[in-house]
Amino acid sequence: MKKKVDYQKRNSQVAANRTQSWKQALVRGKLDARLNPSKIYSVRANKKAAQIDVAKALNMSLSTFGAIERKKRQVPEHTAKKIGQVLGVKFDSIFKKLDNSKYLAL
Repeated sequence: MKKKVDYQKRNSQVAANRTQSWKQALVRGKLDARLNPSKIYSVRANKKAAQIDVAKALNMSLSTFGAIERKKRQVPEHTAKKIGQVLGVKFDSIFKKLDNSKYLAL
């Protein structure tokens, strides 16, 4: 069994070595994610699935999946379908189609 990583502690250690502006951006990003969560986050949280586990199931990096979840990254249709399949929901309930035939998290 893998050792569970305390990401909050790890992020705090990394932040201690960064500049004050980086620390403020980290807090803003986390606050924005809490105040305006995506539907992907809501579904994942209801299933009590860790972000890293979903990212591994999708065969993508944690940072990539995190950007998709935070509505910072657009994905092609096949990736949106794969995310919906892993989370057990219809992909069109957690993504909206954009003009450029890409999808963005709701």
